Amino acid sequence: MAKAVASLKELLGSMRFAISLLVLICIASAIGTLVEQNQPWVNYINQFGPFWAGFLKPIGVFQIYNAPWFIGIMAFLVVSTSLCVCRNAPKMVHEARVYRENLRESSLQAFAHQWRGSFAQSASILPSTLAEWLEHKGYKVRLNTRAGGTLVAAKAGSANAAWVTLPRMCLLW
Repeated sequence: MAKAVASLKELLGSMRFAISLLVLICIASAIGTLVEQNQPWVNYINQFGPFWAGFLKPIGVFQIYNAPWFIGIMAFLVVSTSLCVCRNAPKMVHEARVYRENLRESSLQAFAHQWRGSFAQSASILPSTLAEWLEHKGYKVRLNTRAGGTLVAAKAGSANAAWVTLPRMCLLW
């Protein structure tokens, strides 16, 4: 029983399930937009004929937004989104706080926002100058001295939105 509940929770919290529900909602909304809603029954008989009007009425095509199946899909979407957020929120908060400064140099070079260069300034002054400039530009900065040089880890954008924005990183060796 516990395994079935865990499987159901995994299905409801999956992104594929939520996307499938959104596709169904889009299709139903398109039908609800094309077919006039909540009109007198005679209008539907004139437009679709007695057979099709009688066939489409129990499905709820003429009142899609109030149909039990549409409300059920919306409820499943709310449950799915809630489970997905509850499952991923701790990871998102953790990622927003991490600087990722304890990585190997080869891993740091894989970041999209990284830069490598050399300057005429003294190696002891440059990291603090760069950190000051980055802080002026709105980044949060951490300096980490290593055997090969000084890592200047900076990030911005981690709290700009409710969803995760990947922190921008800056690397100096």
